[in-house]
Amino acid sequence: MSINADMLAIFALCVSMFALWHSNRMQRHSRTQESAATSLSGFASLEQMIKDYPGALRFHGITDEELAVAGITAAEMGYFLSNITTGGIYYRTTDIKGLIQFFNNNGYYGEMFKQEDSRNAWAICRCCLAPSEYRNKLDELSKQNGGAAPALIAYRKESSRH
Repeated sequence: MSINADMLAIFALCVSMFALWHSNRMQRHSRTQESAATSLSGFASLEQMIKDYPGALRFHGITDEELAVAGITAAEMGYFLSNITTGGIYYRTTDIKGLIQFFNNNGYYGEMFKQEDSRNAWAICRCCLAPSEYRNKLDELSKQNGGAAPALIAYRKESSRH
């Protein structure tokens, strides 16, 4: 073999090794994302059951009185919680660049949080989500649009739930 052929063979070997490494890395990433999505979708399914078992909200510290002050039924809270959880799954498992429209004022959650009922529901159920960038973005949207109703804020202060 000539020197040029040897160099070409070494270069080809390096490219092959890099391609193998990159392929394995992408496969691991894909499996991690799929696993996370599967696990988190289980939470969304459980939250959908709230309409059938509204008393289960008490396990999250959400009371019938608080829902009444907010003007939200347990079934509506179940829908809202499932929606937020499903959005969180999407947020954690997709490319962040595609999510900008979700959080601007004319995006999906931007439009949703223009509604006082949505901001009230968020004030109640945000405790169901672990602190995260996603939760912070929803907090910011709620604040930008006026936050929860004063009556709900007063109730939550009186009941020491904040």
